[in-house]
Amino acid sequence: PLPSPSTLPPSPPLPSPSTPPPSPPPPMPPSPPPPSPSPPPPSLSPLPPLPPPPSPSPLPLSPPPNAPPVTNVQNLALVIKGSVTSFQEDPFKEELADYLRITASRIFVSGTGSVGVGLPQQITTRRTLRLV
Repeated sequence: PLPSPSTLPPSPPLPSPSTPPPSPPPPMPPSPPPPSPSPPPPSLSPLPPLPPPPSPSPLPLSPPPNAPPVTNVQNLALVIKGSVTSFQEDPFKEELADYLRITASRIFVSGTGSVGVGLPQQITTRRTLRLV
């Protein structure tokens, strides 16, 4: 049994030949990284131009002339393209309609399709408007 362990030491030469094969792979990884960094810079450049268009906040604040007048809840649903799904209470529709008549100029749909509503998140503590 003792001599057998001694035979194991000669086996180390085997790992040494295996080391040369791993060496070729290392050169391969370095080559791909250089090409990859070059593509990202171009992609970053287009991104900066995109933010400027949405940045103009004064436009959303003023309703577009083509926006239909808001006279009732049904009309409001048309203005915001059906974003209003339902109300918790039917009587609340009348209250909201009155409120919308006052703040109709603050409700509109921007050219990009986003909706601007000049309403508080919760008009009353008992009744709330649910949006999709």
